[in-house]
Amino acid sequence: MRTPYLLIMRLVLAFPLASVPIGSLGAVEKWGRHIVSLSNQSYLGNPFLLEVDATFTHSSSGKTLNLPGYYAGNHTWKIAFMPTLVGEWTYETASADRDLDGVTGSLESVASDRLGLLSAAPSNPRKWKYQDGPLVIPVGVFVQLMLEDASLAQVAKMADFLRSKNVQLVNFRLSENDYAFSSVRGLRMNVKAWDRLEQRMEILASRGIGANIMLYTDDSGKPSFRGGSAAENLLVRYTIARLASFPQVLFNTGIDIREYRTLQQINAYGALARTLDPYDHPISSRHGGGSGRHVMHRQTFNSVGDRNSEISKLLSAYDADDVPSSNDDNWGEQQSGINGHTISDLRRAAWKATIAGGVGFNIRHNQKSCPGNTTECDTPFSIKAIAEDWDSADFVALVNPFIEDVLGSDFQLMEPDQALVGGGRGGKYALADPDREKILILTMGVNDSWDSGDGGSISIDLGGSSGHWEASWFDPRSGERTCHAILAGETPTTTVTPPTSDDWLLLLDKVSGGESTICTGNRQSRTTGDH
Repeated sequence: MRTPYLLIMRLVLAFPLASVPIGSLGAVEKWGRHIVSLSNQSYLGNPFLLEVDATFTHSSSGKTLNLPGYYAGNHTWKIAFMPTLVGEWTYETASADRDLDGVTGSLESVASDRLGLLSAAPSNPRKWKYQDGPLVIPVGVFVQLMLEDASLAQVAKMADFLRSKNVQLVNFRLSENDYAFSSVRGLRMNVKAWDRLEQRMEILASRGIGANIMLYTDDSGKPSFRGGSAAENLLVRYTIARLASFPQVLFNTGIDIREYRTLQQINAYGALARTLDPYDHPISSRHGGGSGRHVMHRQTFNSVGDRNSEISKLLSAYDADDVPSSNDDNWGEQQSGINGHTISDLRRAAWKATIAGGVGFNIRHNQKSCPGNTTECDTPFSIKAIAEDWDSADFVALVNPFIEDVLGSDFQLMEPDQALVGGGRGGKYALADPDREKILILTMGVNDSWDSGDGGSISIDLGGSSGHWEASWFDPRSGERTCHAILAGETPTTTVTPPTSDDWLLLLDKVSGGESTICTGNRQSRTTGDH
């Protein structure tokens, strides 16, 4: 782990966040956090409704970021700032309250190797990318980060495990059912719960992990207040104010939203969040399934509520809008019900999300926490036990190292291309760049719960193209990559037989002359889950 992160983590674990704001460390890392604290001992109204904002200005470029503040208890208001550029930043506050208005200051932002905002790739807006890092498929796990009791040491242990498995996001819900409010009718937030959440988010952020936040859910998580009400507006503002200063955050209205919100109310939520968030974190409203067809106007990612991992639905999600997509109904591990996946299903599902173009996905707990429930288990992984309970983690961990190390920047150009492959009863899918110089083929194998496949030979149509392709097999069980052959493109169709009838990935890299990587000397390489 990098030295600046070790320093931050020692302080976070030793002291409460309210006592040691990140800004007190001196210079602030790019994509790190700085907390501006303001005090007013005499204010007599509801402090949660007293608004304070601050405009941060980057001295050399003139770039400005206008951020909402939040009441943090003890007569203190705070503004959480995340620098997006290195160099000096100055700030000035604005508030109807005289004591909080016109406060000025400055800070210095220094370079870091943090990955930055997770959002649409500039070169291909349907792909996910870190602003200062690689292309990625956001992998999320359902963990009640707001609600579950756990020590900071236990959260840190979970974060280390998630990082070792190449997880990008934790998925959790945040509303009155999760104690976000101390009083909904009184329009007061639960400061203690939010302080704990912020501490936990700091620990995750230090490992490069963020959050996919669902504001509401159905059943017990259904809000008691109306859309556009004072309670909802306070919740949205407070959420943005406290969490937008973390770089990897997705904001989402919630689950089965049509049961308690109209499309107009969903659009109003999106408009308010966009107004408050100067960083433009991805925002959406989950649709499909029980969530209906309420697609948020001007959504910046496509949140899909399909409960299965059918390749056709993942392909549709990728094609639905010119924004990146995420399958946000958690796939249930080892469940036989409507969203159930065996461990092998989840391995195949992760690669289906890859071959569909790059669709994010989330995984929830299994029957270890729901004994006797064979149809559906809506239970999150426990912070304290996820390392022992998440059975498919080693398989899922292979996806993003493969994208970064094997596909690299070529992944931004690669699109689903079914015209390339065929053979047998199906279950074979391809991803390729426009010039077909890099081609990735998934053969589904047999026994997938959601898609049929025979695991037989693959017919590859290279269109009679001149040139040669190095063909190598990637084993999604072990992460091992081995040579198959050098294929010539002059023949209309090339037939390739997988090593076994199970799921495999075949990578074709166009080579010139004697150039080769894997096939020279039949070398092998390995992509591991410890990347």
